[in-house]
Amino acid sequence: MNILFISDSQPIPTHGGIARVIYNLMQAFSKVGIDCNSAYFNKIDESINDGFTVQTELSADNFIEELSRIINDRQIQIVLNCVIYKSNIQRTLLSSSVLENQNPNTKFVYCFHNYPGFESRTLPIRNIIAKMLYSQERWTADFPLLCRSLSNTLCPGLTRKLLKNKYRVITNHAQNIVLLSESYKRDLANIVGMKEVPNEWIAIGNALSFSNNIELNENNKEKTVLIVSRMDEEQKRLSVALKIWNELCLKYKVSDWKLVFLGEGIDRPVYEKIVAKKKIPNVFFEGRQDSLPYYIKSSIFMMTSAYEGFPMTLLETMQCGCVPIAFDSFSAINDLIENGENGFIIDNGNNKRYIEHLYLLMKDTPLRKKMALFGMQSVQQYSIENITQQWYDLFDKLSV
Repeated sequence: MNILFISDSQPIPTHGGIARVIYNLMQAFSKVGIDCNSAYFNKIDESINDGFTVQTELSADNFIEELSRIINDRQIQIVLNCVIYKSNIQRTLLSSSVLENQNPNTKFVYCFHNYPGFESRTLPIRNIIAKMLYSQERWTADFPLLCRSLSNTLCPGLTRKLLKNKYRVITNHAQNIVLLSESYKRDLANIVGMKEVPNEWIAIGNALSFSNNIELNENNKEKTVLIVSRMDEEQKRLSVALKIWNELCLKYKVSDWKLVFLGEGIDRPVYEKIVAKKKIPNVFFEGRQDSLPYYIKSSIFMMTSAYEGFPMTLLETMQCGCVPIAFDSFSAINDLIENGENGFIIDNGNNKRYIEHLYLLMKDTPLRKKMALFGMQSVQQYSIENITQQWYDLFDKLSV
């Protein structure tokens, strides 16, 4: 079987999110003899030569001709369209009828890698202004974010209409749709105004990143609270994490604990200025690093995102026995965390409750160990073997 992934950016293992998810799937598929191909609009790393996939950079101007050539030359049977940028969605899906007519034996599938409607989640206006004041040199870059927030706040009806138009391009031109969670099927149907969820829509979550031979060693655990994230305030809301940590340190005696940030992004200077100005203790920014050693030695994982799709970091932290605490800001969180069993889910925006449960995890070592062990067990449902089997079932269905 020959498969083609289409994505906004080149799938590579060193980046987070969609790029790594696609790369991991291609690697797993290739091991069972599936011929994987990749076509993308943005090259990230010239040196990537993984040996199990053929990668092609697409031109935005001539992509139909290029895509048609790839499908014909490599005898592609299934195209998995994973683009998320609006321009690329329109570019690939509005032309799908042309490609389907040219290639009647090829099946086209659209794959969501976030939750439908995430675009409506923007920072409150006051938060954006505060961020701009901390980093005045970024005013120009943050101005479009401010405009989106104003639009969402003052004209919610317009936001819903724009979302409906965007997602109708997908639902009108992609018969087969893969979403990350069962809950997202209803979300998508509601956005586009469909009363029933089509049977062709299926849910397949992301798979674990690491091998399954990780064991919990409590002696290796340090008093570290970990955040692994792109430093982008619009989605990740890391200023909220800093606020929570600062209030925790003021209220409780936790000077033997530290908060470690892994990752880079446009808003890192903002966070560093917040820490310096407010003199927030025991905060360390360690940049982009191999996350696995940090997961293994950290005890608690913090997430404060405004939205996520099916976050790899939650899968990874639980796989390594690091207990997560996160806001109930996206419905798939309930697929990953069983509240009170393998982590804590906090009502979105309830910082006080977040602080209380974070402190509970810090002071109660037996509880933390119990939750860590259960998390390591429960997350195995997302093993690469289980997730790829769901994809194989889909491929068999499409081949009939």
